[in-house]
Amino acid sequence: MRINNQPKHLKVLFLFQILLLSLFLFQPLNALLAQDNLMNIKHLKELEKKRLTNPNQVKHELLAFLPKADQLKNPEKAMFFKVLAMIYVELSISDSALAFNRISLAELDEIEELNIHFDVYNTQGQIFDLKQQYDSALYYFDLMRGIAEQLNDTVKLAAYYNNKGSIEDDLGNRLAAYENYMKALELFELLDDQQSLAVTYNNLGHINQSLNEMEKSIEYFNKAIDINKRLNNLINLAMNYNNIGISYKELGRLEEAIAIFQESLDIARQTGSIYDEARTEYNLGNIYMTKGDLDLAKKSYLQSLKICSDNDIQYGVMLNYNGLSELYEETENWEQCEYFASRAIKLAQEFDHFPTLKESYRLLSIVNEKRNNNVKALEFYKLFHMADDTVTARDNRELIIELQTKYDTERKELENETLKLENEKKTQIIRDQKLITIIVSLALFFVLFLVIFLIRTQRRLQKVNQQINQLNQGNCCARISY
Repeated sequence: MRINNQPKHLKVLFLFQILLLSLFLFQPLNALLAQDNLMNIKHLKELEKKRLTNPNQVKHELLAFLPKADQLKNPEKAMFFKVLAMIYVELSISDSALAFNRISLAELDEIEELNIHFDVYNTQGQIFDLKQQYDSALYYFDLMRGIAEQLNDTVKLAAYYNNKGSIEDDLGNRLAAYENYMKALELFELLDDQQSLAVTYNNLGHINQSLNEMEKSIEYFNKAIDINKRLNNLINLAMNYNNIGISYKELGRLEEAIAIFQESLDIARQTGSIYDEARTEYNLGNIYMTKGDLDLAKKSYLQSLKICSDNDIQYGVMLNYNGLSELYEETENWEQCEYFASRAIKLAQEFDHFPTLKESYRLLSIVNEKRNNNVKALEFYKLFHMADDTVTARDNRELIIELQTKYDTERKELENETLKLENEKKTQIIRDQKLITIIVSLALFFVLFLVIFLIRTQRRLQKVNQQINQLNQGNCCARISY
């Protein structure tokens, strides 16, 4: 019995050892395959699209994989950190975005695929745009254009024109911005690229808003909203709502503005876009101030201030300090008014933001007058006038630029419309010529067919006549012999 059972026992033990060895050997391979399946180029492109509708989910997936990212090959690694950087661009966290995209830039030396170079340069340019480092942004956008022209890629060239327009807009070069946006719009319409069209429509709305063409800006914003709703692009939709809300406010349509800002706020919180949330709360604070609802204004300003402070958005901090100082002026809380106006001045000096300086100096002059500190009141009053003169000079210069830009844009639009009509006429002429050519060709074909038919008919008739003549001759001979 023992002799018979021993081989079976050894076989079971051997099979068990083989099973353990297989599991040990295949576990790293399975992990590698799983990793490759998880973060290949195709999956990263899917995440790139998904981040527009669900950025938080994409961010969590990427961050969960971050400890293993060094194991990726160069193209996958560059794309991985580029997508992660764009998440932080959308969330307006520029330092994190810059840190991640620098890793992508470092990988480009080992990557020949120009499409990846283009995407990484695009991301880097957008990061510097967010950080208001416009020269650096233009440098990377120019690299984008070089690749687009090298590849003869219309989509990439259109993206360059849109980004260049955005920088020109930020720099106050509205005509240059408009021209670049229109170039992008023409190409995106040709390509029927709906997502990119929505971006350009939004940017054109912003240009018209800066030119005080509010009704026209609303038309463009609504075009962007319609597309982003269809695409479920929540991040850009929140931005569109915020922008159109400002236009409603400027037109005095306050209730519509509040309703649309609330929609923007809901989406911003859903997607985790802190910049849009902070900006929307600030805009709501301004509207509530206009309506005289100071409690709601205070709540919105403080909420926006907290977000900006927590995320080091100093420009937003400055705007909210200014808003709160104006609010406390209304309630005659001079201590709080002074507190926030003083802090607004410090940041406004850093940003060279004279509208905020002007308003804060005015408030501090009033505060000191109320406290009978007449010397200080006079000092701040003088500073107020100096800032006011600067603002007025800039406003006058901007008014001239605005009028020139309006004239040039209207002229460009008229030229575009004229060119469009001329193209339509040329197209119609070409169509008519083609139609005439077809008709003449058909007529010639019919005539040729008729000639051939008549010739063949004539030949048949001749042949029949010959046969008849022969028959007639035969009949005649027969009759004579008969």
